[in-house]
Amino acid sequence: MSETIIRVRCGINGFKYSACDKDGNFIGNFEKLSDVRKHWIKEVRCGQVVLVRELDKMPDMTKIDSTIKILDRILKEYGRRKESPRKASVLQKLDQNKVIRQRADTEKSSQRERGEETRKTR
Repeated sequence: MSETIIRVRCGINGFKYSACDKDGNFIGNFEKLSDVRKHWIKEVRCGQVVLVRELDKMPDMTKIDSTIKILDRILKEYGRRKESPRKASVLQKLDQNKVIRQRADTEKSSQRERGEETRKTR
């Protein structure tokens, strides 16, 4: 059975330490080195995991960044498909409200004009 290498590097997002795989890809954040050891204590005792300190390096975030971008695109596309009929109905209601307001405004202005005309004729 081969050993898995876990590299402990400088932390991100306010954490002191980040655990990475053998290629440097991010696995998780930890506050203390003892937390890293506690997380893999059984595997370390069995000889399945080897912890290596590389505190002068940062985790490689390229895979996570690309995954986030892909998930973001999927969720945006799903949101567009899901909300498009609803969005259309909301826009129709807004347009109807605008028309109703415009009619009310024109009626008010015409009433004002009529009121002024009756005042002038008196």
